[in-house]
Amino acid sequence: MGMLIDNRSREALLAEIEALHLRIEKTEQMLQGYESVYRILVETMNEGAAILTMDGVILYCNNRLATLLQVPPDQLIGSSLGAYVTPSDYPLITSLLENHNQSYDKQELSMINGEGTSIPVVFSCRTLEFPVNQRISVILTDITERKQEEMALLTSEKGFRLLAEGMPQIVWVTRADGWNCYFNQQWVEYTGLTLEESYGHGWNKPFHPDDQQRAWDAWQNAVTNNDSYSLECRLRRADGIYRWWLIRGVPVLNRAGNIQNWLGTCTDIDNIKQAETQIQIAAEREHAAAALRESEALYRAIGESIDYGFWICDSGGRNIYASPSFLKLVGLTQDQYSNFGWSTVLHPDDAESTLSAWQECIRTGGMWVIEHRFRGADEQWHPILARGVPVRDKNGDIKYWAGINLDITGQKKTEALLRESDRRKDEFLAMLGHELRNPLTPISNVAQVLSSSPLKESTLNWATETLIRNVTHITKLVDDLLDVSRITRGLVKIQRERVELVKLLKDLTESILPLIQTKHQTFNLELPAQPIYLQGDPIRLTQVFTNLLNNAVKYTDLDGRIDLRVSVECSSIFVYVQDNGIGIEPQLLPHIFDLFIQGRIELDRSEGGLGLGLTLAKKLVELHGGQITAYSQGINQGSQFLIQLPEFVKETALTKPLTLQSSTKETDQGLRVLLIDDNEDVVESTALWFTMSGHQIAIARNGTQGVSTAQTFEPDVILLDIGLPDIDGYQVARKLRELPTTQGALIIALSGYSLNKTLLGEVTDFDHYLLKPPNFNQLRNLLAKYKRSNQSTEDLYS
Repeated sequence: MGMLIDNRSREALLAEIEALHLRIEKTEQMLQGYESVYRILVETMNEGAAILTMDGVILYCNNRLATLLQVPPDQLIGSSLGAYVTPSDYPLITSLLENHNQSYDKQELSMINGEGTSIPVVFSCRTLEFPVNQRISVILTDITERKQEEMALLTSEKGFRLLAEGMPQIVWVTRADGWNCYFNQQWVEYTGLTLEESYGHGWNKPFHPDDQQRAWDAWQNAVTNNDSYSLECRLRRADGIYRWWLIRGVPVLNRAGNIQNWLGTCTDIDNIKQAETQIQIAAEREHAAAALRESEALYRAIGESIDYGFWICDSGGRNIYASPSFLKLVGLTQDQYSNFGWSTVLHPDDAESTLSAWQECIRTGGMWVIEHRFRGADEQWHPILARGVPVRDKNGDIKYWAGINLDITGQKKTEALLRESDRRKDEFLAMLGHELRNPLTPISNVAQVLSSSPLKESTLNWATETLIRNVTHITKLVDDLLDVSRITRGLVKIQRERVELVKLLKDLTESILPLIQTKHQTFNLELPAQPIYLQGDPIRLTQVFTNLLNNAVKYTDLDGRIDLRVSVECSSIFVYVQDNGIGIEPQLLPHIFDLFIQGRIELDRSEGGLGLGLTLAKKLVELHGGQITAYSQGINQGSQFLIQLPEFVKETALTKPLTLQSSTKETDQGLRVLLIDDNEDVVESTALWFTMSGHQIAIARNGTQGVSTAQTFEPDVILLDIGLPDIDGYQVARKLRELPTTQGALIIALSGYSLNKTLLGEVTDFDHYLLKPPNFNQLRNLLAKYKRSNQSTEDLYS
């Protein structure tokens, strides 16, 4: 009986031991899973991570730490972390590691990478307790960018403060709401107020009682209207004396165009005010001439201290003083200028009206304000803004006049440029409206014709040709506008390859000949017998020469002549496009390549264009490293454009040209095509073409519906709009690539936006990026290629 109890106990004990083994195995498996997860987490961190021995030897490090230190992981493991610390920070990290019983967070120090470059980091460490021994975990965060930003901010603020503190004027800064937050030391020294007393609205305390409300109202008006602030007022000095100051402030805008803060200065003008007072005192004296002579030094100092001309006349309007700056401008001495001698340098068209207005101003005692032209010492006519006021004695009688003459030549030129720019903008908008209405009219007419039934086959053919022709014309207008925008922003890149120029010119002239023949013009083509090779972009070069030839046809009358010649000289290629058309006006010639510039367009010339062709041609030639020049003897003397392309290349020096295989032949079997677009007309018209081409179609109106339809329809090809109402096309493409049914599908982006640098990183999930309206021949080729290879291997951004 005792033996039986022992056997049962043994069996229970064995069962318990076996269960314990199973729990241990599960625990080990779970720990291994946790270790795998932790390792993945550590390897995906943006920070460098390592585990050290208590002596600082690296036992483990993640790839981020190896990248940060630019040292291979296998080389880091087994080395001392202290070997990668700058000498100045070595005692710090030694102290941190020695005090392992404490944890340290966010200690800044500098590491040295494998190339010897110092890297600022934030250092954190913890002690890890293991059953057998202890280890130290280390986290290193690269703060290079933060340090650079802190240094830039520190440098900017320090530079401003150094500048502000070094200026003789008082400098102040307020928040956007007008709350003062900075004064330089000059304010403290002058007013005797502390900075704390001046902050907020405390700045109003030193104002003269008679000026306080006026200053406050002017400031509130500036803040409310986001306008500049300018005011002359009196401020109390620390010793109680009031002096006159000119206070000016301007709003500082951020990148969004909103006011970030206000920046202003206070300039002591008490001396100028005193000078004005002296002038008034002198005016009250019995003899104005004697008083003016006594104050001559003062007047001369004022006149020579300003950039514009200062003048003084007696009560009868006769000049008795002009500042040297203005005398130098007009090339006269004071004696020549005095009395009414200044009228000798007035423009003939302004002399009579100016003298008449001056006499009337003297008679009425009003303020003198006029714009007129003076002949300068440079023999050029300078527009001058003249302003003057009467200075009266205590009885109100005019004793003399004081004023300024301001040369506004620069302002007038700027105004003229603005008017010209505005005129060109208006002309461009008018021409754009005209150019868009031209093709829209036949499109509208065709749409109305197609709404009638029944239609003859000839009428349908005519309607089709008309729609294609005018849609192509509108597309060309939009493409030109986009090209100009992209070139101006530096987004156009030249795709260089070997180009045979003679063949390129022959091919493009064949497309121009029908237009030339309609105007009964003679076309003379002179090309070398041998091939000419260069490295260039064939599409962009074709665009250049097509624009120049179209321009020649447009501005050449019926039965005119157009020449296209090519020559090679000194390893450069020269292409001449010449016509005997209406020519270029001399004043237009220097600006012929500017945006929206056009020659004379008569009412009988229907091909006005947008004035973009020559601008595009010039920009594209320059991107090829060449230059383009225009010549003309004037109206009705014809025009010539010379294009010089550099780096003539011999045939033997070129690599074998890339040959594109035609893929227009399609297999008989149709494809399953999913259209995702919220534009009803685009979807219906595109679906019609695919259906007529033998393909099976499914349609989705938004991104969410598109993803859902793709799971059930299992399309071969997906045409995806970028601008969808719920989620954009980039997000839809990423979701489609994750679906088993569409991982290998041909995904084509169809968008109205040109691909730029900002969008370039978003198109990785697309096989192709096409602009609206799509070219069906291009689509047909893409589908044929997909059928052959069952996947796309090119990046095609049209």
